[in-house]
Amino acid sequence: MSTIPLNHHYKDHLLLGAAVGFWLVFFLIFIVPFDIIEFNFAEKIYLMPPYGFFFLASYLSAVFLQEKIYQHWKRWNLWLEIGVIVFTCILNLFLTYFYYTLPFNNGYFSLILFIRLVYKPIATLTISLLVFGRLFINRQTTITRIKTLPVDKITLVGENKNDALQIEPSQIICISSAHNYVEVFYQQKGTINKHLIRNSLKKVALDLDFLLQVHRSHLINPDYIIKWLDNKTLLVDEKRIPVSKTYRTAVIQHLISIPKTAHLVPKGE
Repeated sequence: MSTIPLNHHYKDHLLLGAAVGFWLVFFLIFIVPFDIIEFNFAEKIYLMPPYGFFFLASYLSAVFLQEKIYQHWKRWNLWLEIGVIVFTCILNLFLTYFYYTLPFNNGYFSLILFIRLVYKPIATLTISLLVFGRLFINRQTTITRIKTLPVDKITLVGENKNDALQIEPSQIICISSAHNYVEVFYQQKGTINKHLIRNSLKKVALDLDFLLQVHRSHLINPDYIIKWLDNKTLLVDEKRIPVSKTYRTAVIQHLISIPKTAHLVPKGE
């Protein structure tokens, strides 16, 4: 399945979750009549806001899981996107039902009845807002990258804004962690250069998703893989890069998926 863009900025997801949560509270207070439960307006003002908070907590939990999955697979597709929505809804369902059954809410519906009469109609609208919201922030991320970076170059920026390296993606050989810095190894005019930037490898991995993580301390450009030296080491251009057990399967699957690198898969895999 083809990949789709993904926004990795927690601030954007926080704003999206808060916006949908606020809309949910507004909907529960001013639109849903709740005639069966017979809450008056003052009671709704007091009791409904937690439902918005539960949605926000559910969505941020899904975003946290999303980032863990992306760090492992280095790609995002429609099924994973659907999975985030489903996870949000399921977690939100159990949180809201637990709150609904608390004594001061006078909730007496069974879980099945609660889903059918209360949760389902509200979730339908909530999911629609979440889907369109994610489409918007994911698309905005893509547009921002296109506008701010040259067509044929990317810019690596450290915590110090003056510390930047503008480079073609094809020139990057590998990036390695060095305490609070990352070492960028790249080819330029036939020579290998190194540039030190104050940043985390985790953030760099999210920004440069064309690189392949092979170790918690190393990202590589698959185009520079020469061969496997053994089951735990890759020769990347002139550098020996360790491959940890955690990432080995993902590395092999990635090589298999690209015809020009399929021959690099170790025999017997």
